[in-house]
Amino acid sequence: MAAGEGLHPSARGARVRFSGIERHVSDGPFAQTRELVAGCRIWQCASL
Repeated sequence: MAAGEGLHPSARGARVRFSGIERHVSDGPFAQTRELVAGCRIWQCASL
């Protein structure tokens, strides 16, 4: 495993939605926790 870390709280984040040439930015925190990523893992493998 190359890395495995938690992410910052949603209060420090922002969500960007793209619609054509328009951009909509919503600042956190976000109430819908089922839509949030809690962390990440990066694996270095020879093959799948």
